[in-house]
Formats: sequence, structure tokens, C-alpha cells
Amino acid sequence: MKLRGFAERLAYARLLVHLRTGRCVTHTEISEAVGRTQPWVTKWARSATPPRDYEVHRPLAAFLDVDEAWLVRGEGSAPEPELWERWLAAPPPRPAPRPPASLPAAAETTRHGEGRKRGTK
Repeated sequence: MKLRGFAERLAYARLLVHLRTGRCVTHTEISEAVGRTQPWVTKWARSATPPRDYEVHRPLAAFLDVDEAWLVRGEGSAPEPELWERWLAAPPPRPAPRPPASLPAAAETTRHGEGRKRGTK
């Protein structure tokens, strides 16, 4: 079965670490493990394609304790395949709701909830 993009496999691998150890793996921890900056890891975590920087593939897979071919290319079996199937079947997370446009911005509201103009007391 061809799996979804790299970002989803990376997120799933981070979930597995959490389930196995009880700790959440941060982008900072991953960056330290693979010798890259945290912004680079954040970019990878949002990308459908794996990092082009091939020397990070093996240390990244080793740090997350998953197969490199699965993590990077989606080849082979996912770790914990039953959980992976449930992961794929779950609906995507919904974005946080935005406040209604009719409410004044927080900076423009007094403590009594009355609106005021900027630059006035």
C-alpha cells in the first residue's frame, strides 16, 4: 500500500514514540538528533516530500525507531500497521474556530467591554 506524504509519516512516527515512551518528541529534539536547525525540521514536518538532505534520513529514522524506507519513501509496512490504518481512517483535525468578525479586537476593548478608539484614554 502506498502511504501518504512524508509529513504524515513523520507525525505518525512521533506519535509512536509518545505511545512507547510516554514523552512527546519536539522539533528541537529531532533537530539535535539529525544535526539540523529547528526551522528545517518544522519545514519537513509540513512537507509531503522528505528532506533532500539525504544524510539526515538514517539518523532521523533511527531517532524515531522506524524503518528508513518507510519513513522517507513510504515503502514497506508501517510500524504498528493496525494503528496506522486507524490513523489513516481518522478525519483530519479541524482548524480552531475564529472569533466572529463583529467582536472588537482585544487591544481596542476596555476592561468593561466598551470599545474605544486607539490613542484615547
